[in-house]
Amino acid sequence: MSKAFKIAPGRYVIPNVGSVDAQKEVSDNVLFEIYKLPRRVFPWIQLGTDAEAYLKKQKLHVKDFAKLVNNARTKNEIELLARISDTKTIDRIAETKLKALENSIKN
Repeated sequence: MSKAFKIAPGRYVIPNVGSVDAQKEVSDNVLFEIYKLPRRVFPWIQLGTDAEAYLKKQKLHVKDFAKLVNNARTKNEIELLARISDTKTIDRIAETKLKALENSIKN
């Protein structure tokens, strides 16, 4: 299985990606396409152990990176994405997202 992203074994039909059989090994490129989708489309994907190295290789544009940060669901995920990017824009988006996440946990 891929180490950049974690996905539960199963067979999935995912909009804009197609049919994915996660019972077999799935390429990082396919999993990255799934990860870029809004979480309401496929919320069962997580970053794996090698995600930081894989995402650094992708050389994403700031707008694409901002979408990834906005899609993030956990504090660790947001912090990892903020570490990868070196722009102030992404740092501010990550900071805002972390504050919103903390406020939602408090309530």
